[in-house]
Amino acid sequence: MTLFDALSNWTQLKLVVNSRPNDEAAVVSLDHVADILKEEFEAVPMSLEKVEDRYMVTFNEKGVEKTQAFPAQLAEALILFINDNPDRYEFK
Repeated sequence: MTLFDALSNWTQLKLVVNSRPNDEAAVVSLDHVADILKEEFEAVPMSLEKVEDRYMVTFNEKGVEKTQAFPAQLAEALILFINDNPDRYEFK
């Protein structure tokens, strides 16, 4: 997995958790990806912001603040899939 892939996964999962804060599987998955970012890349996501048709992830990598952009269509793919398939993603 590359840093770009891990940040992309974090972005998708962050949008799911923001939309479904009681979804324990999403929270656990987001934490797991955050651990991968920290342990493998020494990167810590700090913020996620939508700017026009992109999501901007601000993160700290080895003490340096950086930003990575992702197309909204890519970033929102997971939450849109979950919302389109509610039977498969119900949680209690």
